Amino acid sequence: MNRAILFLTTVLLALVNTTYGQVDSIFVSSACGESVSVGYYINNGLVNGKPQFKKGVIDCMEYTNEPDCGQSSLTPSYFVEWNGTSWIWIKRPHDCYWLFDNCVPLSQGDPDPTTPIVLASSNLDTPFPPCTGWISLANNCLPTIGLGCSCRITDKAINSSVNICDSANVLLSRSKAH
Repeated sequence: MNRAILFLTTVLLALVNTTYGQVDSIFVSSACGESVSVGYYINNGLVNGKPQFKKGVIDCMEYTNEPDCGQSSLTPSYFVEWNGTSWIWIKRPHDCYWLFDNCVPLSQGDPDPTTPIVLASSNLDTPFPPCTGWISLANNCLPTIGLGCSCRITDKAINSSVNICDSANVLLSRSKAH
């Protein structure tokens, strides 16, 4: 039993790289019928000074054949990112079409012709997306974010650090706040 717990802890900590306050991925689950949105979101770099996480294809050019390109509107991309004042969970539909040998956006001159849908937001100013405390903005979507989310811990010594938790608010690791 102890080996299983040690192995699981090692796997969880491997998914959350906090050497320099970096989180490689988060896990998002939701309660709004957006089943394709559930799963691992990969760190996609910084947006407004904080990490952005993505799930799904984000560029029509990433579709390499006509059938996938034609189905692009059925497989939207999802993002969790900081907009400068709050964390937002976004659904971005794809409207692509096949032109000669490439999948291109519906409006060739606009790299993102679709309007993103903000599903939920959180005004907690944390280094990483908060585990809980989100407000639904569309379709009653309330995400629960685990593995790499920021959590609230009441210990003042811990609060001076960057806290990385799972979705049950269990502290996985911490590093000094910068």
